[in-house]
Amino acid sequence: MANVNYFEVHKEMPGFGINVSVPNADIYLDFDSSLGRGSGVLISLIFQLPKWGFERVKIDETVVVTPVFQQYYQLTIKQKEELEAIIKSSLASIATALSDLEMLKHDLRKYKEFMDYFKMIEVGKKKGDEKLRLQGEQALKAIFIDQVDAHTDLPNQPIALRSIVARWPTIISDFMKLSDEDVDAQKIKEKYNVSEAEGVVLATKNKLYKEWRDELFKRAVEERFKSLLGMVEARKKSYEEYKEMIKPTLRRYKSIVDGLSKAGIASDLERAAFWRPGSQAMSLDTATIWAWKPFAAPEKYKSVREAPLDEIPAEKAGFKPEEIELLKKEKLIKSNGKVKALPMEPSIDDVVRKIIKDIEKEYNVKITAKEIFNARQKLVERFEKSVTGVTDYESWIFSPYFMFFEIPVIRAVIRLPNGTEIEDLM
Repeated sequence: MANVNYFEVHKEMPGFGINVSVPNADIYLDFDSSLGRGSGVLISLIFQLPKWGFERVKIDETVVVTPVFQQYYQLTIKQKEELEAIIKSSLASIATALSDLEMLKHDLRKYKEFMDYFKMIEVGKKKGDEKLRLQGEQALKAIFIDQVDAHTDLPNQPIALRSIVARWPTIISDFMKLSDEDVDAQKIKEKYNVSEAEGVVLATKNKLYKEWRDELFKRAVEERFKSLLGMVEARKKSYEEYKEMIKPTLRRYKSIVDGLSKAGIASDLERAAFWRPGSQAMSLDTATIWAWKPFAAPEKYKSVREAPLDEIPAEKAGFKPEEIELLKKEKLIKSNGKVKALPMEPSIDDVVRKIIKDIEKEYNVKITAKEIFNARQKLVERFEKSVTGVTDYESWIFSPYFMFFEIPVIRAVIRLPNGTEIEDLM
């Protein structure tokens, strides 16, 4: 672990845990060879580590290619630029699909509201609930006045209800009082104590309202509502498909990490004597590999435990009460709240909790109890396989002590003007 102040490691939690490599224990290897031989050594090591019982993971990787190295540049950096253009185009399609979906949902809510008004009238009539019926009826009349009747005015001849309130100030409220039976002008005049002329207008408007409500608007609302339901589902499916389609492209894009985007690598290359990006065909790729496996610390008169412990309460393993309840709902742990024990408990201790917070802060993510449990379960399963002998590689001894190796790898490829290619693996 380069550039580590060994006295500052875990300074917030002294005595909890420490992982450092002593400087004089570091081993530096540098292979100069023809193209491919150095890579062969690295790949052989990666596949050999599990046979020795090591778990190994790649932590990060980067690649830098000079534009002069055209063939490799096209396969890496140029490909990433092309993927970026595809991603931008795909994101634009997703944004359009989402916008269309939101508009359709808005229309669906609006027509659902219209459907509810008709339902109020029907339910009110069936149950004899006059208040509910009037609530739906008046809502539809308001729509009729504002969105239908308001557009019936003729040039220089206002006939809409909103346009003739100056002549009959109460005509809108009188219209709202009308029932379906009020279609005779004379009866309306006597029933609501209005003038004969207003009675004629109200009778005419009520006939038009009933025709619009029962023959035109209701049918249109029902057809449009069914159509919108299908369109929303189709657009929702399309939106989800767009998101799934872009995921492989995003993964390919993220897998190509330009080393020049890393401040440390970029500054180091600027001062590197061998790095001549403007005139020499060169590439540089880096990776960091972690490898670890448990080992037994020999202690006098004490035997190392060679079998996993029995099940223990999840609280003893370090899980919080709310996390345990969630894991029970997900059926990841038994109803009795017990989990398989690891060599040292609590395995989810303060150090792990701090690391979780650091990861969440660094990558702006939320790590759930399920993810914590799954990470711990990988260790449980590895120990169980070792105990039962069901493993292709060296068995793990049931011990809380681990040996850990950090393997930083740097590979440089240089194409000389005469066409010779050299590989340097460090």
